[in-house]
Amino acid sequence: MTDTSSPIVNSYSVHEDQLKWFDVPLVAGGKAAVLFGDPTKAGTVVLRFKFPSNRQTRPHRHPYAEYTTILSGKVYYGEGEQFDTSNPEIGKVGTFAIVPAGQAHFVWTMDEEAIVQLQFEGPSSTIFVDAADDPQGR
Repeated sequence: MTDTSSPIVNSYSVHEDQLKWFDVPLVAGGKAAVLFGDPTKAGTVVLRFKFPSNRQTRPHRHPYAEYTTILSGKVYYGEGEQFDTSNPEIGKVGTFAIVPAGQAHFVWTMDEEAIVQLQFEGPSSTIFVDAADDPQGR
């Protein structure tokens, strides 16, 4: 006889009041919270980011694909090695976007805070197109 029962699945949840926010050097005043995984280790990582109003990231890339969903606000997105606001993709609440591994990109906010959820395969690594833009001096 074959066992047709469902496999046991351990559920996992994180509630808003359980989030532990920390500073993000990528954007001045930005905050992040880990929802799942460890950004310093290999494996799936899910983060939530708060981007303050009127902030930007400098052009950068990651060695992994990023999967992002906008939860609040608007996020303006550009691709390339030069920061250029002339032809943005504008992501509104509910927008899902994928940035391929190695793709130079940058984001910015205008007059409102934005919160995004980001998933990638760790460990976390940000490579700035211009090394002088790296706030950690790497």
